[in-house]
Amino acid sequence: MQTLKKLGLTSTDKLVYGTIYTMLNVTGKCFMSNASIAESIEIKPKTVSKSISKLSELGLINVKLIYKEDSKQIDKRYITLSDYSRGGMLRKSDTLSYQSSIPMLQKSEDNRLLNKSINRLNNNMSSSNEHDHSEAKEIIAYLNDKADKHFRNTQSNYKTIEARLKDYSIDDLKRVIDNKCASWLNTNMDKYLRIETLFRASKIDGYLNEKVDTRNTGGEVHGIDF
Repeated sequence: MQTLKKLGLTSTDKLVYGTIYTMLNVTGKCFMSNASIAESIEIKPKTVSKSISKLSELGLINVKLIYKEDSKQIDKRYITLSDYSRGGMLRKSDTLSYQSSIPMLQKSEDNRLLNKSINRLNNNMSSSNEHDHSEAKEIIAYLNDKADKHFRNTQSNYKTIEARLKDYSIDDLKRVIDNKCASWLNTNMDKYLRIETLFRASKIDGYLNEKVDTRNTGGEVHGIDF
């Protein structure tokens, strides 16, 4: 049976391949960017890009670019194992993971990086929000409905909301929206009914616990520190 060593792969190529293989083995899908792979194994994104190209040319992986709807702009990249990688070269008995790697990876001088990347991947995958962002999407939809806004499901919005969800519940975040809509909706403060303001770490606890007058007068609100 042919091994990765005979294909002329560098230790970096093996690390990149191992990261992709493990993500597919654990989650069944791999949308990792060059930057996220690079962070996992502590190398530069440009180096990852070269390894991805090499692995693709060797027929070990398939790379599919997914474009935004009605646009030529790339939305994300989907990586799968090729038939050659799944069949002729690696059999199921040769499961390649960080905990149980094929011999050449176990002997690699970069084993420290492999072990470190296990922890990072496990931490990332421990939260379902990392994959589907369902809770963040629920909050965005709730805010848009309550405040008549049109915030989009973007990574930056997910990041802000999910950071707060580590300490607060979905109901807490909805209560923040309710409280501030009662105070600010249809006033000169309406423009601050936005994700970055409502869920700012230094403000959310106050917004959550404040008592508001639900009678929205439409008047000016003073003394708010952002």
